[in-house]
Amino acid sequence: MYLRAVLATGSFARYDIARRAPFVAMLERVDAFPIPKEMISIVCAFWLRVGEYHPGTNALIHFC
Repeated sequence: MYLRAVLATGSFARYDIARRAPFVAMLERVDAFPIPKEMISIVCAFWLRVGEYHPGTNALIHFC
């Protein structure tokens, strides 16, 4: 399922951006951080690290 989703988006980088997008949009909308909106996606890239966690573990991120 994970690889199908990656293939559907075209690459791992695009999958990463697509999975982070709803969370980034929410943080931009509520002005949760005192940083420029352009920086929120960079902070989320280091913080969330989408796709790095295996679905069989407790470390799986479910934010979408």
